[in-house]
Amino acid sequence: MKRIAVAISGGVDSAVAALLIKQNGFEAVGVTMSFGVLPLAGYGPKQSGLHNIEDAAGICKKLDIEHHLI
Repeated sequence: MKRIAVAISGGVDSAVAALLIKQNGFEAVGVTMSFGVLPLAGYGPKQSGLHNIEDAAGICKKLDIEHHLI
């Protein structure tokens, strides 16, 4: 079975992409990039905050696919 890496952000679009890959007979492997969680001049965490990483991991768990954080 071919393995396809899919970027998982924790949002709906990447979750659907992973699901479609799986439904079409491929093995999906979720990959999430962490850009750090440092505050930006008082505006809170960057887009790749901890909650996004946790959401991405949860999506992969629900879809029963591997998840890698890089």
